[in-house]
This record gives sequence, C-alpha cells and structure tokens, in this order.
Amino acid sequence: MKKIRKRSPRRKGASISKIGLPPGSLIHDGDILLDIPEISVTDYDAIDVEHVVLNDPKELYPYMENNERITWVKFNGLHDTTTIGEIGAHLEIHPLVLEDVVNTSQRPKVEHYDDYTYIVVPHLNLNPDTGDLEKRQISLIISKGCVISYHESNDEIFDALKPRIEIPNGRFKKFGSDYLLYAIIDLVVDNYFRVLDVLNEELLSIEDLMINNDELTGYDELHVLRRRFIQMRRYISPMHDVLSALVRDDTEMITNDIVIYFRDVHDHLNRVSENLDHTIEITSTMFDTHMTQLNIRTGEVMKVLTIIATIFIPLTFVAGIYGMNFNPGSSPLNMPELNWYYGYPTIMGLMFLLSLGMLYYFRRKKWI
Repeated sequence: MKKIRKRSPRRKGASISKIGLPPGSLIHDGDILLDIPEISVTDYDAIDVEHVVLNDPKELYPYMENNERITWVKFNGLHDTTTIGEIGAHLEIHPLVLEDVVNTSQRPKVEHYDDYTYIVVPHLNLNPDTGDLEKRQISLIISKGCVISYHESNDEIFDALKPRIEIPNGRFKKFGSDYLLYAIIDLVVDNYFRVLDVLNEELLSIEDLMINNDELTGYDELHVLRRRFIQMRRYISPMHDVLSALVRDDTEMITNDIVIYFRDVHDHLNRVSENLDHTIEITSTMFDTHMTQLNIRTGEVMKVLTIIATIFIPLTFVAGIYGMNFNPGSSPLNMPELNWYYGYPTIMGLMFLLSLGMLYYFRRKKWI
C-alpha cells in the first residue's frame, strides 16, 4: 500500500463535527496513511495456517463462525468508517467501542464486556525523514477464539508474527487467542526498546559533539531530543495500567496460563520506563553542563574585558589631566612639562609602565 503524507481533511474539525451527534457516531479523526484500507485474516489451528487478504468485507463472516480455529483479523486503515461499522454491527461490537476505534486520540485502556475485551495500546515509530516521534493507535478486541486488531497503517512489524504462528507444535498452536493477544502487545512493547535505542544513539552523538567541539554546539539538538524522550514517556506511561489490568482482572478472555506472559511484558515495560527516566536525567545533566560551560565562557570574556577596562582607567586619568589645556605661559605652575623637550615621550613611557605594572600585578594574583 502506498503511504501518503497528507492529513485527513477532517482531522482539525473532527472533534467539533462530533458535537451534537449521538454516542457511537463513527467519525475518523486520525491521519489517512493508506489510499485503500485493507483487511487481512490469519486463521489457524493445531494442523494448518491460512493467510488471506479479503477482497470483500463479507468474506470475513465465515471465519468468525468457526469456533474450532483461532482467527486474527487485522484492519489496516481506519478512515473507512462504513465498513468498520458494518462489520462491528455484524459481530455485535458495542457502538462506543467502534467510536473509540476510529477516534485515534484515545488513552491506553482496558474495557471488559460480556463476550469480549477491548484494549487500546500506543504503537511508536520514528519518522524516517524528520526523526519525529510518531504515535499510532492500535485497538484490540479479544474474544474466545478471535483477536481483531485495528491499525492506522500497514505496520509491517506485525508480519513477524506470521512465521511464528506457522511453527508446528508452537505456543500459538498450543494456546488460544489470549496468547495471540499477548504476542501482539509484546511486539508493541519490544518496539519501544528499538525506538529508545535509536534515540539513545542520537543522544550519544550529541554528547560527543558537545564534548569534543570547542564551540558550544548541540544545544538545540539536545533540546529537541529531550522533548522526544519526554513525549515517549507520556505515551507509554498509561500502558502500566493496561498491563496491570490484564494481569489482575478476572476475565474469561485471558487464562491463568497466559497471565504469566503478560507479567513478563509488564516487566519489559518497566525496563523501558526506567531507561527513559534515566535518560531524561542524563539530558537534564547535559543541559546543566552546557549552561555551566556557557557561564564559564561568558565569565572568561567578562574577565578579559574587565582587565582591559581596568588597565585603561589610569591611562584615561593621565590623558584627562593633560587634556585640560592650561596655558603654561600664564603661570609656571600650569603644566610646565608641556614645554619639556621629552615631555610627550616621557608621558607615553609612564603610561606604558603603568600598563606593564598592572599586568604584572594581575599575573601575581593569578587573575590572568
């Protein structure tokens, strides 16, 4: 699918256009990242696996009626609200859930219903052109024998699950749809490590630039990078509540055998959060170091200017005295040295000796 960079024409006014509409109205407020939405199905049991891209949304219904197999339905692209609404109504998904699916500014959360559980997780990536941190919402619905995932774009990272599903006698074949849900969320959390590693590499480059360069460079880059770290922490912090709920809540959708896997994902998320907090502290220290270097550099400049000004104070005093223009002919007390043959060289020599004396004094005091 071809990605396009333009925003949804309804993005700016999506929240406003929902005013007055009844609950459950499907208004997509995210970016349009695919020209044509896509629905793919991975259907498997202990014997075989089937991967198929649907040409007609109605082709999905027979897969949902087979309770003997595990079905993963993956929606790529969320701006076709008509299709999402029709399939959701056929599968008896609550309209408020469908509204949250297409409203891509949802906070990560877990909601339990009678026959399924609805989960929202943030998927993070770095823009390859600008390096900006991008958050894409992934909505997950798990029921007995089925997982439905809604993606804003065709995230190729999730294709890594397909070969694992095909492994004979693997865990996907042994467990139910709750293990498939775990695998998807685990992939999302592991991707946080990848994003964090890339940002840390940028931080090391900026640190080397600031240390090895005599000029005070790298401040702007550090400011932008620190903002990305803080932004990432804000995105993933609610995921702790999501994973805690999946581990703690008593629901039929997740069996006791899979709870331990979600605990492992939560442990991974804790490591990401700890690394993020540590890295943000490092950026704060680098900011302080930069400001200290800037203050030292400013102090050095001010010291040089102060020394120059101090040297010129007595010189200015001498020049001011001999600039009063008293007439030596009116009185023998009116600057008789103005008539000396060596008067000018004498005064210039005196001023030069004053300058040398002050420089020597400053040197003895270790001010220079």
